[in-house]
Amino acid sequence: MKEYIVVITYNFDTDFVAVKCKTYEEAVEKLNELLNEEIETVKRENEYTPSVLRFTNDDVTLVYGSGYY
Repeated sequence: MKEYIVVITYNFDTDFVAVKCKTYEEAVEKLNELLNEEIETVKRENEYTPSVLRFTNDDVTLVYGSGYY
C-alpha cells in the first residue's frame, strides 16, 4: 500500500515539517492546510501576504515577500 509524506523545508534554517498521509488527496489537503497556516502567521506577525508559487497541486513554493507570481 502506498503512503505519502508531506515535507516542508525552509531555505533560511534547518526546520522542517513531515506528515505521513494515507492517500495522495490527503497529502495535498494537508499541504494546503499547512500552507494556509503559514500564510496566516506571516500576515499576522509581519503584516504582509507572502507570495505562493504553485507549480502543481503538490509542488508549492512560499516566497516570504509579496508581489511574486
